[in-house]
Amino acid sequence: MAKSNNSIAETSWVENKLAFEDESFKELALKMERWYGVSIQFTDENIAALRFTGVFEDETINDAMRALTITASFTYKVQGKTITISR
Repeated sequence: MAKSNNSIAETSWVENKLAFEDESFKELALKMERWYGVSIQFTDENIAALRFTGVFEDETINDAMRALTITASFTYKVQGKTITISR
């Protein structure tokens, strides 16, 4: 029996993967904060509302942020363990 995409996202942590499906950037940021041990802040609520689908497995936080900038128009700045996302 094939798994639904939701069950894949729900069980991906067992396989050491960060999976997300049609989640707002704000929801994804909360997962990324726990996954990577960082704090993510938004300067624009429109950016926080962007939606993403994907899986991160071996990516560093910088790899993950670069991948997300390819699919959406935003910039980010890393200062220590804080990432600020803006237009």
